[in-house]
Amino acid sequence: MIENARNFREAPQAGQRGGRHAHILVLDDEVTLGQLLGLILQAIGHQATICSSPNEALQLLAAGQFDLVLSDLNMPEMNGREFYEQATQQQPGLAGRILFLTGDSFSEEARRFIESTGNPYLDKPFRLDEVKEAINVALAHLAPPVEGASLAA
Repeated sequence: MIENARNFREAPQAGQRGGRHAHILVLDDEVTLGQLLGLILQAIGHQATICSSPNEALQLLAAGQFDLVLSDLNMPEMNGREFYEQATQQQPGLAGRILFLTGDSFSEEARRFIESTGNPYLDKPFRLDEVKEAINVALAHLAPPVEGASLAA
């Protein structure tokens, strides 16, 4: 279920930003789930890059430009908060472009962290319509891309 998006409820439902497909980085240590999310994103008209390692995701972010990042919150190598902090230190423009994925072990500390970012999150397990809504809501609130500009602010 999509959470933490109550301030976005009035957003227009757009599957694509400005008529262009979004490039979305999916980070989940559960390889099968990451692949499934990639297929869902492709089915709704987006390009997905899948990785299962936060360090690999940071390298991908440094090398390319993504419209949005879907990041698992609970990972063994580096948790979602640590990934968020490193990613936004590397590229401050990513701060509002990370949508978190979380499972049953959602601690109060994790909840406070996500609330402090203002970013939405999806509870696992999720349905196709919830993924689509979360992506649409997140993309609807991003500024249109500027050619040749990076996400770094």
